[in-house]
Amino acid sequence: KYSPNFKDKLIQIELEIDKSKVPYFEIKNFLPSQKIIDRKENGNMLISYIVTQEIEIEELIKKWIPHIKIIKPNSLEEKIKYDLQYWLNK
Repeated sequence: KYSPNFKDKLIQIELEIDKSKVPYFEIKNFLPSQKIIDRKENGNMLISYIVTQEIEIEELIKKWIPHIKIIKPNSLEEKIKYDLQYWLNK
């Protein structure tokens, strides 16, 4: 939903990408705000996104399951888990 002051309510998303999929995230920005935060010793990569609504990134996350882990926010992780449980129990 559009909000007139959306820039005051931006949401930072942090994801951990499995090392086997890191090359895809290195060569392509899936959203304009994509930034590499860190590379872990195990080869995984931490990425951040800035969005106005969590829904903007939900489909991206679902496409990369199980190679992606939501670090924050917890509300997004809970939403994805709920959606998956709903789909599996349908």
